[in-house]
Amino acid sequence: MMAEHLARAGYVTTQAADGREALAYVRAKRPDLVITDICMPGWDGIQLIMALAREGLAVPVIAMTGVPPDTVPYLRIARGLGAVRVLAKPFAMAELLQMITEVTG
Repeated sequence: MMAEHLARAGYVTTQAADGREALAYVRAKRPDLVITDICMPGWDGIQLIMALAREGLAVPVIAMTGVPPDTVPYLRIARGLGAVRVLAKPFAMAELLQMITEVTG
């Protein structure tokens, strides 16, 4: 659903099933931005952010999760590892679009 909203807003998107697939895509295509969920099967968003940093792949990351911050502070962890913006679910698409504009100019 998010990819559809972003496409309607004029963005070209690619989806990955997990962090490993996303990392391979970033290595090959060097996108302008990565939007990742923290909780994914296989490699999660935290592992993806760490791998991007470890490999020196300087692509901005927006990380999101629906896990309540009082349970596990995933968004704070993601921010500490290099995510330029974080979003707690649920969020409005307008909020995400604003973040994309801020991050990509």
